[in-house]
Amino acid sequence: MKKIIFFLQILFFLVICCDRQTQHYKLILPDHFKFILKQTDTNKKMLIYYHSGECSFCFGILNGLSLGIPEVPIVSISASRDSVLTEFYHDNIQFRGLLLHDSDSLFYKSNHSILSKKRIILVDSNYSVLFTAKEFDNDVVELIKKHLY
Repeated sequence: MKKIIFFLQILFFLVICCDRQTQHYKLILPDHFKFILKQTDTNKKMLIYYHSGECSFCFGILNGLSLGIPEVPIVSISASRDSVLTEFYHDNIQFRGLLLHDSDSLFYKSNHSILSKKRIILVDSNYSVLFTAKEFDNDVVELIKKHLY
C-alpha cells in the first residue's frame, strides 16, 4: 500500500511540474516580428499558428481558426521561403489576420521546444503561452475560447 501511495505522489508531482513548465513558457520573437506586432496594436491575447506555408491543409486549419475564433487576432507564421505562394494561399482564404514569414527559421529555432510539439499557440500581450494545441478541431476552439475570458 505504501508503494502505491508513493507512486501516486510521484505521478502527481510530475503532472504538476509539467503543467507549470507549459504555463510559464514565453515565446521568443525575432526583433522584426516584435516591431511588426507593435505596429498592429495587438495589445491583447493573440493566436499564433505556425505552419509550413506550402500545403493547402495548413490553410484549411488557418481558415478554421479564423472562422471559429473571430474575436481573437490571429498571426500566421509561415516557414516557407516562397512568400508569393504563401500570400496567394492567404488571399484565397481571405485571411484577415497578420502574416509573418519565418523563412530564416529564427522563430522556429528560438521556440523549438514548443513548436516541435505544438503549432497552435494562444499567447498574451507579453507572449506568455496560455494554451497550445497540435491539431485543430472543435474541442480546440472551445478550449481556446475558455482561455480568452
